[in-house]
Amino acid sequence: MKKLKLLLLLLLVLVATGQAEAKKVTLKYRLTKGQEFILEKNIKSEISQEVMGESQTIGSSVTFQYDFKVLGLTGNGDFIIEGELSHVTMNTNSPMGELKFDSDSVAEIPEWATAIMITFGETFQFTLNSNGLVRGFKASESLKQKFDSLTNVTNAQNQMLAGLSSGISSESGLSQMLQGFMIQYPGQAVKKGKTWEKEEEFDQLIPFKTKTIYTLKKSDADGYQINVNKQITQKDSTSIEMQGMTMEYDLSGSGQGTYTIDSESGLVIHGEIVTSITGLISVDSPQLPTPMTIPMTFKTTETATLK
Repeated sequence: MKKLKLLLLLLLVLVATGQAEAKKVTLKYRLTKGQEFILEKNIKSEISQEVMGESQTIGSSVTFQYDFKVLGLTGNGDFIIEGELSHVTMNTNSPMGELKFDSDSVAEIPEWATAIMITFGETFQFTLNSNGLVRGFKASESLKQKFDSLTNVTNAQNQMLAGLSSGISSESGLSQMLQGFMIQYPGQAVKKGKTWEKEEEFDQLIPFKTKTIYTLKKSDADGYQINVNKQITQKDSTSIEMQGMTMEYDLSGSGQGTYTIDSESGLVIHGEIVTSITGLISVDSPQLPTPMTIPMTFKTTETATLK
């Protein structure tokens, strides 16, 4: 009788273990040749700072729509994808005034939007592996020429806008932005509650290092839900020259959000991440009697949608 009870107990343990293993899911991209999809990213940001006792706020909302097509597979199974920026809208409010732009309703691109629109209507290619790593970015010849010919704008407002758009006005910057569209999967089957981490560096106006912690929160017929927590630190000491002033940044922050993933393709159906970065900016200029320290807060809400 004791042996029978032990056998039954062992059987129950094996069944329970099997059920736990069955709940594991393999998160990865599963795309097919000829597949087309549209991804839209909206970035709403609010920059608050205090200068000489006065509070200033700059708010903006920028939306990028990219059209993608899977051209085929590489020899090692990575997806070869062609992309094109097909639509851009922008609305910015600052002490320097309001700027609005919609690529569908303008005949001529204004000077301040040149850097933002440099990839508009141009094709590029990259590879994406099943775990979500973007590699092998290749710009078309005409887009390369635009990158090479991009000149510095002159006034302070345009310099700021060009700097903020630096992530899409170079090959490396655009590659990093495309990586932001893609979830980086763990490369192994995971079950609910499992976490994995990825670390990245972003060389834009202010270079940051980001540690992202992903957690699988839900897995069902409607797709997967993944929670995201980000830890953001400045890559190194950053100094920027603008209008005869030297500005040094000391910033750090964090971000939280959620992605809903299509269980068939692995693509993001919808995702939203809210990021807050705080710190100080030190400004030195021959026009100032002493260097000035400015407290600053960046709050950004990034939304990604599969259309």
